[in-house]
Amino acid sequence: IVIFRGEVRLNAGGDLIVRGAQQVIFERSVRLDGSNAGAPGDVLLQADEIELRMGEEQFSGRGLLTLRPHSQTQAIAVASPPGIGSSNVLNIDLPEVRAFADGFAQITIGWAGNDGRALAGSGTLTVGAGTTLDGLTFRDSTTLLGSTITVADYGTSTPVLRLGVSDMLLLSAVSQIDIGNEIEAGAIKLLSTSGSIRQIDAAADGRSSEALRTPQLIVAAASGVSLTGVETAWIDVTNSGSGAIAVTVLGGRDSVGLGNGQINGSVEVFRLAQTSATESGPISLSTQGGDIVVKYRNPGVSTAGGGAITLSAVGAGADLMVAERISAGTGAITLSADDRIDVRDAGRVSASGAGAITLTAGGDLRVNTSITSTGGQVSITAGGKVMMGDLGGIASFGGSNADARRVSVQAGGDIDLTSVAAASNVTLTSTGGAILSAQAVDVVSNVRSDNLRMTAVNGIGSAALPLKTDVNSLGAGSTGSGGIHIVERDGLALGAGGLSLGGAGGAISLTLTAGSLVAGQLIINSSAGDGSVRLLAGAAGADISLGNVVSSDRGAIDIRAGDEINLSATGRVQAKAADAGVSLQAGGRLQMAGEAQVITAGGTQRLTAGGDLQVGSLTTTGDLLLRVGGNLLDNDSTLDISARSLQLDVAGAVAGPTAALGIDTRLLWLRAGGAAYVAASGDLALVALQPGTAASAGGTLVIDTTGALVADGSVAAGGALRLTSGGEMMLRAAVDAASSL
Repeated sequence: IVIFRGEVRLNAGGDLIVRGAQQVIFERSVRLDGSNAGAPGDVLLQADEIELRMGEEQFSGRGLLTLRPHSQTQAIAVASPPGIGSSNVLNIDLPEVRAFADGFAQITIGWAGNDGRALAGSGTLTVGAGTTLDGLTFRDSTTLLGSTITVADYGTSTPVLRLGVSDMLLLSAVSQIDIGNEIEAGAIKLLSTSGSIRQIDAAADGRSSEALRTPQLIVAAASGVSLTGVETAWIDVTNSGSGAIAVTVLGGRDSVGLGNGQINGSVEVFRLAQTSATESGPISLSTQGGDIVVKYRNPGVSTAGGGAITLSAVGAGADLMVAERISAGTGAITLSADDRIDVRDAGRVSASGAGAITLTAGGDLRVNTSITSTGGQVSITAGGKVMMGDLGGIASFGGSNADARRVSVQAGGDIDLTSVAAASNVTLTSTGGAILSAQAVDVVSNVRSDNLRMTAVNGIGSAALPLKTDVNSLGAGSTGSGGIHIVERDGLALGAGGLSLGGAGGAISLTLTAGSLVAGQLIINSSAGDGSVRLLAGAAGADISLGNVVSSDRGAIDIRAGDEINLSATGRVQAKAADAGVSLQAGGRLQMAGEAQVITAGGTQRLTAGGDLQVGSLTTTGDLLLRVGGNLLDNDSTLDISARSLQLDVAGAVAGPTAALGIDTRLLWLRAGGAAYVAASGDLALVALQPGTAASAGGTLVIDTTGALVADGSVAAGGALRLTSGGEMMLRAAVDAASSL
């Protein structure tokens, strides 16, 4: 036993060291003054019982103060925790803790190894708290070490384990750290070498979710972290083994030491990490009234194994900003905010396994970096806009499960796209805005996938900046204002839903820079706006195949192919407005099945083919023009063309002797390089476009009509010529036939 009955004073930086004692007692004050080579004196008290019988703040110094039991395995009780006895316990009661004056560089209680952590084989440590509402438990930075550490709860709500706003509390345990009471300090560091760290919701004092309150929180465990009531502005949490990381950040408030300006419910993430590649512990961080910021140029958030990652910013106006990487091994990633999400700077979000990635924002969602899942679905949902910056990219390319290789983007407002890619499917939905190509960047493709489905209210793409795609199957619809403007990189087929435009609307424009278009689905423009439809596959060898309805309520229809245009039996092209026309232009063959239809109410129809044109049914009350680089072929002997006027400019032959071209028109101009066979219903006038020939053929020319026949221009045939009418025939200009007439 060592007893100091008088005052102890050391000058010139001298150290006070007591080792190997069973008991050490100080009955009066202890004071260490001065320095030695610039260093203040340190204190080491090593005894199984330490008694400080002096008054408050009568033990002073500026160096290190270390207290530990002589027997390393002995338990330690600090600051009078309830329920702890005195037998085989090193008790440093609250009055003894209060004897330490402010000014020590560091207070350490317990055994530390060379790494500064709790030494294996140490005893347990239990810590209490100051019992006055605004009092400090420790006046200086303090380190507490034990095999396990328990922060004891009290039967009343007043005690708080509190340090000053510039002081750190370090709890270092070999295994478990259990926290049952409120802690407040300028910084808090919790270290468990082989165990877990958790807050215990002990409600003996009538309070639950008693907070860890600090501007800076550092936590490192080996088998999990569960902190359900944290008030902090900055956080660093790692776990090296099994178990989850679960942290809840409470809303901001004022306290005795720390105001709402220092801790306001928002949190900056330095690091959240599950470092074991063989474990599958998840990470979850949520706020209850503030933002989450994954800060740029920090380690970010990661799981090396199979654990999922969940970040949730909850509360009115709560945002989530991701400025540094978030990466999961094989687990899912879920990010949410009640207001905005901003993925920017180095904030790449990636899942390297089959885990899905889900981002949900109550407000706008901005992406200016990459969001990528190797084998899971990527789902983006925003109550406001989804905005992608110059560097923004969303992708899912691998995986074999049902949801793999898919990307879904849904917004209440506009979707501004830079690059979205998926091996299987991309779905874009704007319930109150448009789907647009981001104007700040020029990309090869805004969307790359096998299948693409888009739904909007205020249009898809624009005439000035169409949406660029590289897909195999496409479906798109818009119900409000704006049009549909898409440029496809190569060939595609229309998928479920086809192309549809309604509301105030505008134009439908689909352009293929290469490859062919297969349109087996509806293409409908029922809008009250521009109303036009334009389909273009203009590259050499590119075809357009129409197997369904292409219609416009108000505008013109323009369809152009570098090679063939094919209309199947179920194909119909129809412009419904009185002045809206239809133009079909094929660089090669233009082929219509017998049941295929082109219909206009009163607008002009123009069909142009670089090769043959096989006609189905062409109907208009307006004008019709056919320009054919090959032969004009007829499927059968039924009526093929109904129009107010008809112009036939054919390099080859027109129909044949067994199946003449059936027409119902009042005015006809015809020029054929080969033979021509025409059967007209009703009266027919052959008219010259300019003074000259009204009808001519390089071979036989046969024009039969069931009504009167009038020729206002000359009629010429390179072979036989036959003109028949069911009524009056009047030939007002020359008639010339190379053989019989």
